[in-house]
Amino acid sequence: MRERTETVIAAYRPKPGKDEALRKLMREHRRTLADAHLVTAKQPMILRARSDGTLLEIFEWVSPKAADEAHRHAPVREMWNKLAAVADFVALSDIAEAGKAFSHFEALQPERTRVRALATKRPATRRPKR
Repeated sequence: MRERTETVIAAYRPKPGKDEALRKLMREHRRTLADAHLVTAKQPMILRARSDGTLLEIFEWVSPKAADEAHRHAPVREMWNKLAAVADFVALSDIAEAGKAFSHFEALQPERTRVRALATKRPATRRPKR
């Protein structure tokens, strides 16, 4: 039986003048977690609170234990230290929008990795005849 996943909402309030640095690190954060096989292939949702610019990252751990495993993974801890240098980690309850029954946030488009379709760029190679 397949282990269940777990969804997390992380909130990062950028330090003054660190909005772009935070967004860049959030993209790296996703790659770091994926490289460690701690998150699912589902793309994260990135939202911004209009009240104070806090960014929310909604993603899916591969298992309920993955968050604990992340704490033992050196590259992930290093990434979290980089994030802490440009943002404060805040609780959802500290975001003004979260206090409403219907919380509205601005959706930010994650930068997608470009995938080149080889079949459209060059013809398939033929196998040598035996």
